[in-house]
Amino acid sequence: MDDLRQRLTEVAQEVADQAQGPGPEAARRRGRRRAGMRTTATALALALAVGGFIVARGLVRGTAETPSLSGSARPAPPRTVALPVLGPLRPQDYALDSKLQAGGRRTGPLEIVAQGAKGGKAWRIVAYRASLKEGNSICAFFESKATGRTATCQSETQGLAVASIGHRVYYGFVAKQVGTVRLTVNGATPASVNVKPTKASQEFPVDFYAAFVPPQTPSNASVDLTTLDANGHQLCQQALVPAAGRSRC
Repeated sequence: MDDLRQRLTEVAQEVADQAQGPGPEAARRRGRRRAGMRTTATALALALAVGGFIVARGLVRGTAETPSLSGSARPAPPRTVALPVLGPLRPQDYALDSKLQAGGRRTGPLEIVAQGAKGGKAWRIVAYRASLKEGNSICAFFESKATGRTATCQSETQGLAVASIGHRVYYGFVAKQVGTVRLTVNGATPASVNVKPTKASQEFPVDFYAAFVPPQTPSNASVDLTTLDANGHQLCQQALVPAAGRSRC
């Protein structure tokens, strides 16, 4: 009602001004009223445009959105899972012994090159470069609280290096161009395990992997290991069980 009375008053004043003629004071009042009307019209047009944009965006996304006066919602923080720790690296725990290579020596630093958890138990691969009688080699140690620590040393020029722990875990290193390590188990229930090698630092000319045989696999099941490039083309294949065969690369 107040707005209506104010508008009627303005109309009456405008009629009176027109009746008095185009005097200076009347002209100024008309100018002020017209400027106020233009400002109001501009604000109204802007509000309609913003409201139309919000409704249109809501229709495109499937829900109409209205501005929130209580502030924008914040996304929930990502969940993180703590990885169990196996302990610090101590060089004396990864020394070469007669079971690996006699007379060899470590030539590079110890590095954790791959790690994870399986069945709630942490595992990792610790590796370093070494000089052995066969030439430049890489020694890789697989360790977990479930299996203990085992090691293998093989020439760094090999495209596929494999070691096993009770035919339940296969680990080693592969050439840089390998995109997937595939473990094929031909038991009562055939299974295929695909693993992406962990990219190692520039210290190593190879990458590392660990592949776990499904727990329900019988001990007499045959196991093959195949490496594939990034496009899925086969690079190498090796029979591991029942008897390790030559690599077909």
